[in-house]
Amino acid sequence: MRRLAPLLTLVVALAACSGASSSGPPLSRAALVARVDAECLKLADASTDLQNAQNPSDEGPTVAKNLHAGASQLRAHAQAIGDLTPPASLDHELHRFVSLLEQYADGIDHLADDIHPHETYTQLLNRSTGPVNHLNSISDQANQIAATLAFNDCAT
Repeated sequence: MRRLAPLLTLVVALAACSGASSSGPPLSRAALVARVDAECLKLADASTDLQNAQNPSDEGPTVAKNLHAGASQLRAHAQAIGDLTPPASLDHELHRFVSLLEQYADGIDHLADDIHPHETYTQLLNRSTGPVNHLNSISDQANQIAATLAFNDCAT
């Protein structure tokens, strides 16, 4: 089973960019890439929370708290990316990327909500094969878009 960790560094899922309103003139492709990469670099905070959730001595509520914190950070940066105005030719792909990030955050929250009181992160993942595989699929899709759009600081 692949681990959840790969996208935890991408930290990189808007259920479809739901109503995020972009403002301002469209950015150039280079400016968009620079702004998105800057947001992905800021995701180190979420990555830290998600890595903290993996502490083998932590259980239930502590793991859940760290997972929720990481998901919240991811969601905030996904929203910041979604608020950017891309060139028209990249609009669909950018919104798809943001949607995947938010879906991933939702999946992390669902895992956090599902943890048992004395369960570790590893035990949760082992018990949650289906949801973890779904998150890995979302991660793969987000990574493909990041690579296609040259969001080099977002791809894992």
